[in-house]
Amino acid sequence: MRFGQPRLILNLTPNQLDAALVSGRRVRASKRMILSPAVWDEAWGEGLSPFDNSLTSLLRAVGAPKNEIGRAHVVLGRPD
Repeated sequence: MRFGQPRLILNLTPNQLDAALVSGRRVRASKRMILSPAVWDEAWGEGLSPFDNSLTSLLRAVGAPKNEIGRAHVVLGRPD
């Protein structure tokens, strides 16, 4: 683990998309976007690409460094 350098954490569930930029134990920035569960099945079938614009907006909002995006910790939630 790289202490002191920012880490990007993404959480995607049928209801929401969260992004957090973390340094050490401190959350530097976080943002949540509410999603429509009704589009989850279709989005999943399309490789989640319908959420691309939402994800891009969240990454900008938390100030995610471009060099950190490819190393993001991703948590996927499944529908109940």
